[in-house]
Amino acid sequence: MLLGRPPPPSEQGATGLIRRLLELLANEAVDSSTNTLLSYSLVKLAREKGDSIDEVFGTIETKPEADAWAVFDQGVKDVYELEDKLLEIKSLLPQSLSLEPDNTMDGKAGIEAWESKRTELLDHLGKFQSRAADETPWEQRCDDASLFRSLMRKIKLSESQLNSPALKVAVDALNNVLTNIDEYPSAKITFGIKAAWLVKAAISEYKSTTNPNRRRYLAQDDVWTAAKSVALLISSTATALQVQAKYQEFV
Repeated sequence: MLLGRPPPPSEQGATGLIRRLLELLANEAVDSSTNTLLSYSLVKLAREKGDSIDEVFGTIETKPEADAWAVFDQGVKDVYELEDKLLEIKSLLPQSLSLEPDNTMDGKAGIEAWESKRTELLDHLGKFQSRAADETPWEQRCDDASLFRSLMRKIKLSESQLNSPALKVAVDALNNVLTNIDEYPSAKITFGIKAAWLVKAAISEYKSTTNPNRRRYLAQDDVWTAAKSVALLISSTATALQVQAKYQEFV
């Protein structure tokens, strides 16, 4: 009685900061060039958590005073935790990575940035929903397929810049992986995406480099045979570790 009942929640729901962050994150998820569905699903789950907090706050006035304070204290704790999570997610969005790297080093940097962001987003997704350790979220598979498709379209538009039969064979092998992408585990598809990213980067570097030795090297059949081998292993019964070893040879 001395302290009275806890205050009712504000009209903005689970704090105005959460609602503003959710709106901002939803826009930035849509604007992301990679991991778009994964990002948006994360925002959607966070919004559902905010709604559940609001529902709990809505029960305060129906409870005995002691219970009302307990509910209020837990609700405030949940608000702070959600705010912290949203601020962490904010640092990951939007993801605007270039799929037009100028050279292989830029391509490698883009791959590392994409994979790092995807891992962090998946970690945050795991905080909102439970799933088996080896389960790949459908959002990740859709995002990966979309990224793979975009890279292969860009390769198709530029592969004529490097007149190499071996490159064409490698591109055909990667296209075959893309066509049957649903048949392969995500861990193997990741290396198909990386290989395609580097193929695009190498074509761009071949076109722009003024170093004749580098130009001759990028035109060698061995380079593109290694890329083809990565794609063929993905399409085979090889394990992800075997595909990784072959990808490292290509790199």
